[in-house]
Amino acid sequence: NDTAENLGVSSPVEFKVDMIKPAASMSNLNFWTNAIYVNTQWSGSDAGDSLLTEYEVYYKVMNGGTVVKDWVKWPLPPLATNAVFGPASPETVQDGYTYYFRVRAKDGAGNVGDWSPETSTTIDITAPECQLNSPAPPTVISSGLSYTKDGVWFVNGRYNISWSGSDAVSGVASYDINIKPESGSNPWQGIQAASYCNTTGLPASTTSTACGIGGNDYIYNFSCRAIDNAGNVGQWAADNISVKVDTSPPLSFFSPLHEWMGRNWPEWLGSEYFNLSWKETYNDGGGSGVKCFYVKWSNSTTMADPDPAKRWVNITSSYSTTDPACLSPASSARYARFGDGNTVLEDGETYNFSIMSVDNIGNSEPFDSWVSSSDYSARVKNTTIDMYNPVLNSWITDSSGSIIQPGYLDPSNT
Repeated sequence: NDTAENLGVSSPVEFKVDMIKPAASMSNLNFWTNAIYVNTQWSGSDAGDSLLTEYEVYYKVMNGGTVVKDWVKWPLPPLATNAVFGPASPETVQDGYTYYFRVRAKDGAGNVGDWSPETSTTIDITAPECQLNSPAPPTVISSGLSYTKDGVWFVNGRYNISWSGSDAVSGVASYDINIKPESGSNPWQGIQAASYCNTTGLPASTTSTACGIGGNDYIYNFSCRAIDNAGNVGQWAADNISVKVDTSPPLSFFSPLHEWMGRNWPEWLGSEYFNLSWKETYNDGGGSGVKCFYVKWSNSTTMADPDPAKRWVNITSSYSTTDPACLSPASSARYARFGDGNTVLEDGETYNFSIMSVDNIGNSEPFDSWVSSSDYSARVKNTTIDMYNPVLNSWITDSSGSIIQPGYLDPSNT
């Protein structure tokens, strides 16, 4: 009322109390990304109904365990709910750096919400690398052997192709292994498609695959690449391995005996020794090259031995340090002297000789197949020793056919 005691009319006043903090959250980011920017999103709500008036988004930058920037406010429109971080604003995004984000909301009543849980992503824009294990040979399994020649690995059995990879940031997630047979115009194909290689998947934990022998005399080229956890795909390895399957045994034949004298294999030989030669008279087979030759001999004495393993005797050489019977394939050493002290030749005895070559991958023709093969005459040679001087007996007969005894001849006897 006023001083004149006039009573005024009352009017109600209504207001609402809002003491509830608004909530906000960041959308989850991938742990790794191969982009040079980060797409971020967030959202919020206010249970007190005073409406949201602002989002505050902060970011932190880490390089490994080192804090580069510690929770800096990102200048954004107050009610924006998404933004692109990078590539140059508000920070220049760096490879290998980790970026953390958090958000909180404010409402019209002045309430400030709590910080949301952090979400982060690490930038990885560097492609991973893959290396086939070279120049080490493929690890051969199942009794096979391996040998390298002119950059090609020769195998004659099942073998393993192995590899390794590296990635500086997110780590290797998987591998692609490609194989290409050089026969015909076959294209590169994933190793899973090759029926002679056993694998159904190549995660980071798989670093080898077992392969069969495939087609004989084929060359198979292998290459690999790595994919990292950020999705970067590496280049195909330049140091691809070439593997050639060699299951063909080499074949060897004797040259003519004493070929420098122009003599073929004689039925009889009057000498205390002679040289066996096999210069250039061999076939390399599958291409791995001849490792050595085994030259054997036998005669009637050795063939009578009850032990079959002793019936044919190896000719040995002191030049070999591992197997004296494995004679060098060097062009200057493709001969062996027989007799002359190492074996005393018996007069009248027939000596048989056989030859077998072994290649660098371990292929050889079994000896038993020689003595029953159609080319026995080319693989097995023989000659009989005859060192007795011949004796010439002569006599004279008279006209009646009687032998004239030694002495003086009677001129009157016609």
